[in-house]
Amino acid sequence: MSRLIHLNGPPGIGKSTLARRYVDDHDGVLNCDIDVLRTLIGGWDRDFAGAGALIRPAALAMIGAYLASGEDVVLPQMLVRPSQVALFSGCATDVGAEFVERFLMDSAASSVARFTRRGTGSADPWHDQCGRSSLPTVATPCWRDTTRGCRSCSLTDRTRW
Repeated sequence: MSRLIHLNGPPGIGKSTLARRYVDDHDGVLNCDIDVLRTLIGGWDRDFAGAGALIRPAALAMIGAYLASGEDVVLPQMLVRPSQVALFSGCATDVGAEFVERFLMDSAASSVARFTRRGTGSADPWHDQCGRSSLPTVATPCWRDTTRGCRSCSLTDRTRW
């Protein structure tokens, strides 16, 4: 059974780095980094959110087709809204694949420091774009979903990787 492995977490936590390392060690696995795909849209650097909204449906279609072929996909993408996670989870289950989500965390102070360093000497153009945006307010590295308690804990315990 193919798997969609979603690496979730705050900006700069290492999702893209971990995804690249994983595919380097696992032949045939697709690294579907939506931030990389976003840079293929003209004007992405002037409308970062708009480019993301345009590329997500294309990414979902690509992920679904790849999973349907029997291969695994790694998705390094911060998704905070349960509705967004459900889109990707549904994409996997619609083609008979398993959805596995791992939430990468660090302390609030370290998360802010990682985000601040982002883009410094990076070859990834979206890192520079993120570095130019305003620093997010990080109250805690774990986003809360009041209907289910701690999203990261409940999702981390749901499946094994």
